[in-house]
Amino acid sequence: MACDRSVIEQAVEAARAEIAENARDLAIPTRELASTLVGVVLREEGGCLFHIGDGIAAVELLGGGDCPFAAGKW
Repeated sequence: MACDRSVIEQAVEAARAEIAENARDLAIPTRELASTLVGVVLREEGGCLFHIGDGIAAVELLGGGDCPFAAGKW
């Protein structure tokens, strides 16, 4: 599988831990460090894009064509 869900879950948990640590260091509530997380997992057989938060994440394929990434495939 080109995009293993566990890889994304690990990235999200690492980002959460970093935000929590920064909030503790700054002595502020975690919610004050609200942010958007955008990540890409690329492997030889393919990849995926993930996005959590406001805003948008987009993919542009070299040479055109349909984007192979689709929401709700999990």
